[in-house]
Order: sequence, then C-alpha cells, then structure tokens
Amino acid sequence: MRLWNIVTPLGHYMKGGLGGLGYCLLILTAIVVAQVVFRYVLKIPLLYASELAMLIFAWVSFTGMILAMIDRDHLTIDVLTARVTPKVRLIFLIIDRILILIFSAAVFYYSIAWVKNSLGAKMPVSGIYYFYSYGIVSLSFLVMAAVAGEQIVDSFKKLSKLHRG
Repeated sequence: MRLWNIVTPLGHYMKGGLGGLGYCLLILTAIVVAQVVFRYVLKIPLLYASELAMLIFAWVSFTGMILAMIDRDHLTIDVLTARVTPKVRLIFLIIDRILILIFSAAVFYYSIAWVKNSLGAKMPVSGIYYFYSYGIVSLSFLVMAAVAGEQIVDSFKKLSKLHRG
C-alpha cells in the first residue's frame, strides 16, 4: 500500500482542481480582505481575523508542500538533469531525495521541542492553542520524510530495472 493512501484518503480531492486547499485559499483571501476593509474603511478591527488567517495560512502552506512532494511538483532547475541519461537522472533524484529526507528529519526533530513549548499557550484573542498552528510543521516534515523515503525506494527499484535492462 502506498504511503499516500495511508496519509489521507482525501488526497485526490485536495489535489484536484479547486479542491480543499483551493477553498482554504479563497477563505484566507476573504478573511484578509475583510480584515483590511473593516480595519481601514469601517474603523472596526476584526479581532479573530489575523489569528484565523495565520492558522489557515500555515495549514495551506505545509499541506501544499506535502502534496507537491508527493507529486514531485516542486519547482526544479533541470539544466543539468535534462542532458544526462535516465540512469544518471535517477541517481540525481536519489541524491535529491536523500537530502530532502535528512533535512525533513532534522526539521521534524527540532520542531518537536518548539511544538512542546507551545502546548499550553493560547492565541490572545481567539483562545485557540498555538499547537494547532505549530503542529502542522512537525506533521508535514514527518510526512515529507516518509514520502522521500518511499520515493528513494521507488527510485532504487527503477534504477535496478535500468541496470538489468
């Protein structure tokens, strides 16, 4: 079973068209526009708006990072990899994914302490625990490390097929 199928059954919905993340971005935009209109035009600040926008922005950003990692949709500069053989390209991909795995594991490890420090802290206006905003960092880098590991294994399988064939 693929890791993606374990991570979220809503993955296809979130990735497709204006899926879950697209709607969240629309909501985020509406909140920020409403906050600006209320604060500067009506002179009545929306108290919850900035905290809610921060929460949605964190979740959309880090969830989008996971989805881009799964689909290999991150921006790349392929000047070098476009000019090499498929075998060398796979080797570059393996090196790339190993570096991502190491970086993701390190960020996950060090973000745990950061999240632990925020466990009792609440946002001043809404009273939402900061954990809900900070926790996505640890979660996303844990998933990214797992996805990178899975992609490394897949790449080694493809490399062995290329080596045999």
